[in-house]
Amino acid sequence: MRNSFITVSDSILKLSLSLTILLAFWSCNQDTKEKVMRVENRKEQRESAIKINRQVLEIEDQQINQYVARYNWPVVRTGSGLRIYIYKKGSGKPISNKVEVEAAYDLKLLDGTKIENSNSEGNMQITMDKTTIETGLHEAFLMLRVGDKAKIILPSHLAFGVTGNGRRIPPRAVLVYDIEILKVN
Repeated sequence: MRNSFITVSDSILKLSLSLTILLAFWSCNQDTKEKVMRVENRKEQRESAIKINRQVLEIEDQQINQYVARYNWPVVRTGSGLRIYIYKKGSGKPISNKVEVEAAYDLKLLDGTKIENSNSEGNMQITMDKTTIETGLHEAFLMLRVGDKAKIILPSHLAFGVTGNGRRIPPRAVLVYDIEILKVN
């Protein structure tokens, strides 16, 4: 009798162990499926966000092109999307990294809204590579020299991006600078 009890007990133990292993495997399999679904959802969301951003950038690009066409500016477009039109060539020292630059400026949005200028804020004083100016403005300055006057159009991704600057510049704003390079040290 004792032998049959041990056999039944062993069988129950084996069955319990088998069920536990099966349940653990099933649970892990469910976790894996959920993780795969979460990863796939994140991937779909990311792809959707990229698609929307591309569409927004295409619309912004069209708006910039229409603006340029309206004023008939012979702009140079860089690979980043920056547009620059040097309408008065200077003969002074070119701007390079690590120099100090003083510039008079007028800043407005693509729709014509005036943001600020040298008359209200003073001339722009920056040290190249050691300043927090917009990425696009840094790129444009490297194309200029003392005495140059230029129209510079910064797409939002080269300006203050999706957030704006929290003060006068709204989210996804295209900026139009009218710049005159006064000094380079």
